[in-house]
Amino acid sequence: MQTEGRSPEIVIAAEMGDQAEESACRDFIDGTIRGSILGQMSLF
Repeated sequence: MQTEGRSPEIVIAAEMGDQAEESACRDFIDGTIRGSILGQMSLF
């Protein structure tokens, strides 16, 4: 990873932000999948 021209604090903050976004997306997808599975189960 290139950090030229960026302070370490900004690089670390950017990496943490990316991880937070990724986990939020995963939580959303997990919730959507679980919700659709539960919705299908309740139909039967």
